[in-house]
Amino acid sequence: MSQHDLSKYNKSNFSGLEHSDEHSFLNPLLQMLYVLPATHYALKTHLSGIDVSLSDELGFLYHIMDQAKHLPSKDKSVEPLNFLRYFRNIPEAGALGLLHEDKLNMERRVGACTRFLLEHINKEMKNTDQRAGKGTSSSTGSSGSSGEY
Repeated sequence: MSQHDLSKYNKSNFSGLEHSDEHSFLNPLLQMLYVLPATHYALKTHLSGIDVSLSDELGFLYHIMDQAKHLPSKDKSVEPLNFLRYFRNIPEAGALGLLHEDKLNMERRVGACTRFLLEHINKEMKNTDQRAGKGTSSSTGSSGSSGEY
């Protein structure tokens, strides 16, 4: 939790995310995904069954943010350190230039991070479903829908 009293900035029931490093530009994106009910639920109830995954780390972060709602206003700030540590170690994130502000301007970086996070989470959840034996390739009539997320 935060070492600073942030109660004068946050009068809501929601917890905030600490701006602790050069990747704090991700905070609004993480908070946007947090307030989307379907995404929030999917991430909090998903466990990949592998050592660690981006979707697992987001689920854990959202669980902590939910718990922080019940704290006094001055303590409603969460540091996404585990998520950021995992994010920094994803080779594709580095290859796309998401980790260094000198590779992409901020607008392109935010857009690229949004696409990357959504695609990566989707891939992880599909892989989990496939390992669990849930159908992800069954056809349903003439529409060609495959039951994807």
